[in-house]
Amino acid sequence: MQMLFRDVVNGRTLNVAHTTKSDGDMSVAMVDPDTLARRRADVVDMPWHVVRQIHSDRVIDIDRRIGATSVAPPQGIHGFGDALVTNQRGQVLAVHSGDCVTVAIASASGRLGVAHGGWQGLFHGVIETLARSVRCHASNRQELIGVVGPHISPYHYEFGSDLLDCFESRFGTAVRSTTRHGKPALDLGEVVSSEFRRLAVRPVVTAQTCTASNAGQFWSHRARSEPSRVALMAWWADAS
Repeated sequence: MQMLFRDVVNGRTLNVAHTTKSDGDMSVAMVDPDTLARRRADVVDMPWHVVRQIHSDRVIDIDRRIGATSVAPPQGIHGFGDALVTNQRGQVLAVHSGDCVTVAIASASGRLGVAHGGWQGLFHGVIETLARSVRCHASNRQELIGVVGPHISPYHYEFGSDLLDCFESRFGTAVRSTTRHGKPALDLGEVVSSEFRRLAVRPVVTAQTCTASNAGQFWSHRARSEPSRVALMAWWADAS
């Protein structure tokens, strides 16, 4: 596991981490429940909360589902969506990726969320929906901080010109790039950066690791057609 960010925020410790191949496949669809439970406990031994990702902008508030019991549903799956939020300590929010960009957003008031952003989810506005869900308990527009996990770089992410035009029109010229072969490419990280600027989310960590270029650490759907998935996790803990 790689720790991306850890700091005390208003009396709580915010943790954001990312698994690698050495932690094993974290895919709910690919791994049997017992094996998955062991792997999760080996990484962070707390209740995990995930969704069946559908490349949408749907955010699940787990507090409304688990109430005061803090008991996760079977395998921690809260239905279909691409982001989760909580106010509670000791609950791990996780999203999975095999090239897509993953983010965590937190407020000083104690709201925390994570999102999975493939190109469809990003275009549908998953970062904005998550930021609004986190900000609903915040007192001002400057409270949010963001962490961006490893994801595919534009050098390996050829993208159709028509769709790229749509992204450029919405998110700015910086999202347009080229692959290592000179083909049109989409820069997922720049899409997130554009949204962070617009939504007043202050980036505290932006991972520069490309999942397609680092076969020893990460699986890649685009570069190697690999079905396995790593996870970005975020959780609050008591300040030590």
